[in-house]
Amino acid sequence: PICRMIGGNTTNLNDFNNLRYTWVNNWYRQAMNNFWIPEEINLSQDIKDYPNLTENERTAYNKILSFLVFLDSIQTANLPCIGEYITANEINLCLSIQTFQECVHRNTFIGDLYNEFQEKKDDFTLLKVMMANYILEGIYFYSGFMFFYNLSRNGKMPGSAQEIRYINRDENTHLWLFRNMILEMKKELPELFTPEHIEILKEMLKEGVRQEIAWGHYVIGNQIAGLTKEMITDYIQYLGNLRF
Repeated sequence: PICRMIGGNTTNLNDFNNLRYTWVNNWYRQAMNNFWIPEEINLSQDIKDYPNLTENERTAYNKILSFLVFLDSIQTANLPCIGEYITANEINLCLSIQTFQECVHRNTFIGDLYNEFQEKKDDFTLLKVMMANYILEGIYFYSGFMFFYNLSRNGKMPGSAQEIRYINRDENTHLWLFRNMILEMKKELPELFTPEHIEILKEMLKEGVRQEIAWGHYVIGNQIAGLTKEMITDYIQYLGNLRF
């Protein structure tokens, strides 16, 4: 078949001197250059700051950090399943690197889409899972990132904000990977991108935006100095338009 990202004849031999998907070379170098470990970051000031956070700041800190860890955890479980369906070795290399990065640093909407792919492995279900990954990497983390950056701007928890900068950089790389995978699918299997299917993908993204706004309103709301519900809404809607 012409298509090699899925449904191709693969030998499973890695030949990275002859890449069909030339963008993988730049992606790989960027991803490897991003490598970091938590021990690099000095959290001594954060240890002093944490007891002095307001009750609202501390509650938001705990809930947002828990949610970010949970998102990374479901990615770690899901990405190898996508890799089993992909027949382009260089893209599987990228997925392996992303899985590793998710280990270092859920909600039912994303979880249900991942579970659907476990039960029905076909091309369009894979495309929806790619879109789910794109939404997770490009929408779901970002009200949380906003919270940590705002804390740092207010002179609190600088180590946590540095850690989030590194995670943010990783997510941008992961977003780049799934954006390119979706665009390659569009070139190789244009029949998948019917108006009806595009509408399904659009609704998925809009639902992701709605859920992230609701989460931001719940966990940050108008209780954190420097942030408002209106800012959260505007920022996440801006991101949704950008991603689409």
